[in-house]
Order: sequence, then structure tokens, then C-alpha cells
Amino acid sequence: MTDLDSFVENKGCHSVALLGCGVSNTPLIPFFLSRGLSVTLRDASPLFSIPESVRAYTSRGLIIKAGEGWLQDLKEPLILRSPGMRPDRFPALIEAKRNGSIVTTELGLFLAVSPVRVLGVTGSDGKSTTASLLAAILRESGYRVFLGGNIGTPLLPQLDDMRAGGIAVAEISSFQLYDTPSPPAAAAITGITENHLDWHADLTEYVSAKTNILAPNGYRVLPADRPLPDGFSKDGITAHFSTEQNKDALLSRYGSSPLAYIDGGYICLFENGVEKRLLPVSEFALPADYDRKNLLAAILLSRPYSTEDGICRAAKNAKALPHRMEKVAVINGVSYYDSSIDSSPARTAASLSALPFSPIVIMGGKNKGLSYEILPALLASRARTVILTGENAPALQSALEKSPVFRKSGVTVFWESDMHAAVFRAASIAKDGDSIVLSPAAASFDRYKNFAARGEDFKEAVLSLKK
Repeated sequence: MTDLDSFVENKGCHSVALLGCGVSNTPLIPFFLSRGLSVTLRDASPLFSIPESVRAYTSRGLIIKAGEGWLQDLKEPLILRSPGMRPDRFPALIEAKRNGSIVTTELGLFLAVSPVRVLGVTGSDGKSTTASLLAAILRESGYRVFLGGNIGTPLLPQLDDMRAGGIAVAEISSFQLYDTPSPPAAAAITGITENHLDWHADLTEYVSAKTNILAPNGYRVLPADRPLPDGFSKDGITAHFSTEQNKDALLSRYGSSPLAYIDGGYICLFENGVEKRLLPVSEFALPADYDRKNLLAAILLSRPYSTEDGICRAAKNAKALPHRMEKVAVINGVSYYDSSIDSSPARTAASLSALPFSPIVIMGGKNKGLSYEILPALLASRARTVILTGENAPALQSALEKSPVFRKSGVTVFWESDMHAAVFRAASIAKDGDSIVLSPAAASFDRYKNFAARGEDFKEAVLSLKK
């Protein structure tokens, strides 16, 4: 009997409700049906919008409640919400929990029943890259690795494969951590900046959700450059990483704990009082400073499982993930970059600051309740032209116009109706040697289902220029 089977028996969870037909929940339908559980898919969309491939499972016993009344009679003992659903804003969820139902996410349930050690990664930026680098380091060190979570692949359906052993690497969002009762024993926080304030009540709650990943007496990896706010347990072993502070400053403050930093052009690891120079920075395949931070966090979290050779091989062979300053094409001497992942002003600041050139920047989308305060000075110093599109274009334009620094910069601002119009405008004013970057500083949900769909639309628009 697996840990999940024991959980089902002990909790009496022989029927399960999946709230939302997205990437987290859809793979769970055959997974639970194959275990003999009664499965009800509940989705606010009308029935005809549910993919035919999902509706086909009704022949195996799947119950679908879609459209109006999708949450009526919500009595299943196990309820797995879509991560984007805030559980305290749905009366039916509150009532079900009051009546004894377990309400969590796919990842929350996985953390409770995982048969293998889980290494968790969260943060406002860099989660996916850090998790991917960590998984690569562990694989190069000889481990069987299961990578999933917020990165797009649910981990729960991989339980059967995990019985043979291995390590799970979980990227975890604040939405998933909001009500997760079982944090991983080891975790890294890449950093916390203002984000998702359209979902969280305020910044304090957002920080609290992020720090829920830190297990009491667990092993945690934290940034030294941007210390986290107080309010979380400091028990256990804490390791720190930095690309900004020099070695002496780090040793002075954190010398009794593991450290990862850059010194003399080398990626360095300090543990048990000994410094190890792992590899030259120039040999790390991803050049941006924020990617170096992600690598340092991954190195620390990989200990004590990784080998030094495994770290070096993973670093030298690393590949950038899609939609993260991804070079799409060079057309008529103009380079096009897709950084659709930049869904906050802080992320846009990190991306533009890493560039050795001043690009034409395409921005805009859905505001997440974040301040635009850092954008005017950033764009004044780092952009050649700004092209706005999306729901929050008026608010962005207003923020730029109110800034004396931006007004004095002479940076031109255009406003276009959609992504293709924005790309065409950028192409029309670009000169040989220029670069055009999609860095929205906003969420994608005004027009797209996620940042990846937005990035693909940008790529389509760029490649259409060749025609």
C-alpha cells in the first residue's frame, strides 16, 4: 500500500473533487480513476468548453459539474483546488472545510504523501530556473529526479514511479503555499519582492505564504543580498547565497553556515569551514547575474546529495528556459527577445539591468496590484523606446508621464492595441543593430491564459515579419 492509499484509507477520502480543469488537475483524472476513487471535475466554464479529451473520461466514471452551479453540493471528502482559487473567497469551500473536507492543491497533497525526499523552491523570481538547475545537478550527481509543481508538471501522478526511490524537486508558488500544511524538509527562497497583490490581501500575507515553505528545524537556503523580513522560524540549518557581497563580508556574518558566492571570477562553495572553487563564472552557460544567483541557490539546496563534478557539468550544460530573455530571431539586423515571464516591475528591472544594450521594450498586461514606482527611472536609463499594450497601458503611461526623470530622458512612448500591432510598431522604428524585448512587467491574464501563451503570441508576431 502506497502512502497515498494509506492517506485515502485513514482519511476516508474515497471520492475527490477537482476544482478547475487546468494543468494541475487534468492529469489527476486518470490517476485517481485508476485507483478506484470516485472523481468529480468541477469547473466554472460551461460544459462545451471542457476539452473533449477530458469529457471522454465520463465513460470511466468521471462526473462533470460545469457552468452555473459548479460548486453546488460540494461534499467530497477530498477537494483539490486549482492553485489560482483562493479558498477563503468561495463560501462553498469554506462550508466544505467546516464539514470536515480536506481542501488543498495537487502539490499540497503530494507533499503530504510523497514517498521520496522533496526539495522545494519558491521566490518572487527565478523559481523555475533554480528548480531546473537543481534537478540537473542532482541528475548529473547520479540521482533519479522528479521535477514538477508550479513549473507545469504535477508530481502526484508520478507517485508510482517514485516507489523505486529518487528525489523530487518541487517549484512551489505562493498560491500553493497559502494552505500547504506539509512543507518540504529542505527548501530555497530565491528572494521576495512585491508580487501577486491582486490575490494576496497584502504584502505581509504574501511574504507569510512564501515563508510557509520553510519547515521547522529544516534545511533552508536564503538570499544574503536581500534578507527576508522577520516572522519565520530561524531554527534548523540556514545556508546563504550572494552575488553582491564579497567573501569577507559573507564570512563575517554567516561564516558558521554553508555559503555560495562569486570570488575572483569563480563560483564558490563554502562549507564545513572550507572554500571550494567549483568552476569559473565564464563557464556557466547562462550569463545574467540573476541566473548566477539561481545557480548559487541550487548548489546549496543540492547539498548533501550533489557531487562537485555534477554541479560543474550541470552549470556548463545549462539551457535557458523558454520565455526568459529567449532570443527568438534576428530579422533585418534587429534582435528579438521574449521575456514574457517578466510579470512584475521587479522582474522587468532584473531583466533590463542584465542587458548590455538599451532595447525597444514592449510592456503591459494585467496589473497584479503592484506599484510601478521603479519603472520610470528604469526605463529612462535602460530603454530606447517603450511600446505599451494591454489592460494596464493607461496606468503605465500615466506613471511614466508623471515622472520628471522619465520626461527628461527623451524616451518615446507608443501605445498599441495588441501584441502584433506592438511588434509591428517596434519593427518599424528599429534600426540595424537594435534589439526589441518583450518584458511586460504585468500578468498575462487580460488576454492570455498564461505567460507562455503571451510569449508564443509574441514569437508568432515576430516570425510573421519574415513573411
